[in-house]
Amino acid sequence: MDEGVELDYLAPERFRQAYTLLEAAGIELSADEWIGYAERLHGRRQGGDAGIVTLGTGGGYIYGLFAFTIDRGGTTAAPLLNCEYFLTGGLPGRFVASQLAKAVEELAKRNRCGEISIALAGPAAINAVMQALPPFDVLDKSYAVTKVVVARRLFAADGASAVTDAAGVAAPSGTPQD
Repeated sequence: MDEGVELDYLAPERFRQAYTLLEAAGIELSADEWIGYAERLHGRRQGGDAGIVTLGTGGGYIYGLFAFTIDRGGTTAAPLLNCEYFLTGGLPGRFVASQLAKAVEELAKRNRCGEISIALAGPAAINAVMQALPPFDVLDKSYAVTKVVVARRLFAADGASAVTDAAGVAAPSGTPQD
């Protein structure tokens, strides 16, 4: 499946096409809301602090995507890479998710981020994570889980690397470059 598959930034003319992934995942967001969100991120892309990354074919099919913003939060803290709408298009297997995850890691490395936060989107992703967690029966039934966020710290408080040397982590072929 990896033949002809590439990572790229989502171009404005494909915002509506990408919306079909959100629809398929059951995300409650209108097409107009998504397009407005995508336009705002695209407007910030010039500075490298936001965008939408897709995994697809040169022929235009989109297998998965994630949106990101980089919170630089001042001059002393390491930046935080926030990812939203991490979607794999419901395809079986791990290829799409692993390629998107590698792209997230590379983006964090390039921007010297100290932490990554990924919001898993859609009922299927949330239900899968919830099944692996302890029961939430102590919560009032009016609570609804609407988002699951996973995070990884890349640097310790003292600035030392909290992960193994990045030299062993190769960026996937076609990782979007600025």
